[in-house]
Amino acid sequence: MAKKEGEKRVIQPRTMLIVLLVVLAVLVLSFVLSLRIKFLLHDELQIDIAPLDASVHITNKDAANVTFRIQNRNFGECESICTITLKDIGTGEMLYNTTRSLTHNEEILERFRFPAPGHGSGQFLFSFNLVCKNLRSFICPSTGYPRYHTALITVNYDLTDEEQAAQSAVFPILQAWSDSIGRASYSLNASSDLVARIPKNNLDGQNLVVQQQWLEEDLSIKRHFFDAAIEVWNAENYTAALEKVSAAEPIDPQEYETHTNSTLFLLRQINDNRAMLTNILKKTPELLQAARWYSNHTTPYNNISLAQANSVAQEVLDIDLIAKNIHAEARLAELLTHADEPLTANIASFSELMDAGYWLQRLTATQLTFAGIQVNPFSAFDCHALANQSALVATLNQSYLNESLILLLNSSNVVVETDAAAFTVKYCSNTTSSMPVALAALSKSPIPIPVNISLDVPASELPFVNLSIPEPTCCAFGECRNCCSGCAAYPVLFLHGHSFNDANNPEYTLAYVAEIQQALEESGYINAGILDVTADPSTLEFGEWGRSGKPVTVRASYYYIRDYDLGPYQLHVQQSERIENYALRLHEIIEFLKYRTGSDKVIIVAHSMGGLVARSYMDTFGSGSVATLITINAPHHGISTKVAQACTFLGSSKECDDMTEGSVFLNRLNAKPLPPMKLYAIRSTGCVMGNTTGDGIVTTESAYWEGAVNYEIRGTCTDVLNSDLHSNVMIPRLYPEVPELLKKILVVVVG
Repeated sequence: MAKKEGEKRVIQPRTMLIVLLVVLAVLVLSFVLSLRIKFLLHDELQIDIAPLDASVHITNKDAANVTFRIQNRNFGECESICTITLKDIGTGEMLYNTTRSLTHNEEILERFRFPAPGHGSGQFLFSFNLVCKNLRSFICPSTGYPRYHTALITVNYDLTDEEQAAQSAVFPILQAWSDSIGRASYSLNASSDLVARIPKNNLDGQNLVVQQQWLEEDLSIKRHFFDAAIEVWNAENYTAALEKVSAAEPIDPQEYETHTNSTLFLLRQINDNRAMLTNILKKTPELLQAARWYSNHTTPYNNISLAQANSVAQEVLDIDLIAKNIHAEARLAELLTHADEPLTANIASFSELMDAGYWLQRLTATQLTFAGIQVNPFSAFDCHALANQSALVATLNQSYLNESLILLLNSSNVVVETDAAAFTVKYCSNTTSSMPVALAALSKSPIPIPVNISLDVPASELPFVNLSIPEPTCCAFGECRNCCSGCAAYPVLFLHGHSFNDANNPEYTLAYVAEIQQALEESGYINAGILDVTADPSTLEFGEWGRSGKPVTVRASYYYIRDYDLGPYQLHVQQSERIENYALRLHEIIEFLKYRTGSDKVIIVAHSMGGLVARSYMDTFGSGSVATLITINAPHHGISTKVAQACTFLGSSKECDDMTEGSVFLNRLNAKPLPPMKLYAIRSTGCVMGNTTGDGIVTTESAYWEGAVNYEIRGTCTDVLNSDLHSNVMIPRLYPEVPELLKKILVVVVG
């Protein structure tokens, strides 16, 4: 008996040790299992960032300060690591990059100072980014899935009051300068071409050439001041521009226009003189003809006429000599006028002489014909013939001669000299003399006919300086342009699906959308992160996000409800309601997004139940504010009863009921006509779901949307519940074809 009791005392500690080990193992297994269930059902990592976006308004001489509060609300068992970056969206330059370790509930502040722009007005955009994940350990069985947070920083800057006043004062002055310089340059360009046409021996032209050079230098100096003022104006340094225009000498375009008119007047005067000279030179052959006749019939009277003709010839030669040398055009005009009168008179006198001789020749021929004496025919006056005919007439009866004279005069109706004998003595002689010097020179070397100068002003446009008040400048993705108003691109609104566990924060359901936003940045979409629906629109500038003309992407939750009670807007979570109630909240989200971007429509990309919420919104409020709707794995025809039962296990029963096949909500929604726009449906498939396939939650048939453009993504389910394809398709790292497909669709919608 004693032995047995002793043996019992030996065995009991061993048993207790075994029991303790078993209990410890059970506790450890329970702890591990509970951790895994906790991590499976709940959001292991939530990073709070405030504000969700920052909007700053400054003058261009002020710096902008922005502070972000970051709090790690992860599980207490875990430590998180975050990569924090700040990027200039305009240039793509990375301005800040650091990595921080954060413990549970740890809060940090990130402060940024953006330097003053220095000039002008416009908008800068910066992207503040967080990429955080839990560090995996024994007590932190994290999936290691990163969480992305982006806050859009909008820095709007404007002129100072002093610059605005200077801009208002300088602009009309520069406009007047531009007009004056344009007119002066136009006149000077024209006169430059005209001055070059003036003969170099023109005394008045030499003065105009000097004046042209002086005006060109003067305008160049004034243009230099103008260009300097324009340069600082274009640099938007308006106070410096005001100083330059205030110190500059004014420009009088009338001075340049007068110079051009004077040049034109001189050219016209030259042409008038050349026309007079041409007229004189065209008469000189007649003058030379008369002179030759006079020199071939030397008589006292003809010698007088020959001397007069020589005097005229000398004047013509003198005019030609003066015209070839430096001269004033007015003096040349006087000489031309003086020479033309005796030239014309001499030619006219010779013409009268020839006419008189011709008629006398006809008279004597008629008299001889009456007397029966035959006379050789003639067509022009010939002194020798007249002398012979006159000698024969002298032998005829005088009464007979008078009768023939009366007959001839009556038939010709012309009064001429009738004494042929006296005429031949006076003008007709067989004696010749040499041609006087001036006439001989003019005959030997005829003066060429001058050519008129063209008075056509060269065709040119009035020089124009494109002067305008610089528009505010907005830069994004390496492109700077005038900030626009009313030209905002359609923003892209991402909507999440059903929350598997309504105890989780709505941002948990938004997390997997963030990666697609990141992917769209590569195609020029500005990532604005999560839409801050608590912001008061009255404190924000309308269309601020749309000024760059680039599309903005945001994600938002219809689980949030906003109210206002004598203070800032408050945000509450209500995620256990009907889908139609969520549609009402979506209406507020869309209106607020339209206000932030200035766009009249939005593009909705909705995952899962979010697609039904968007459809319900358009059913209630119409499609006027929606450019297009793109659904991804949306249960257009509901979820099966089995999935619905799992849906209500931790999630909201009301929304699960609405999504169940054959629900009143779905029957009514699908009975309505589709909105008048192009619609798109993307579905993933590859997971076995009973007798069909799908994404593990929604069957392929249910995700198909009649009347829309449907796309199918092939994939697989990898979790034990055979359901993760439904959400994994939203992760670009796993399914890069989804963001690529979205980009193609957006190009079609936006154009």
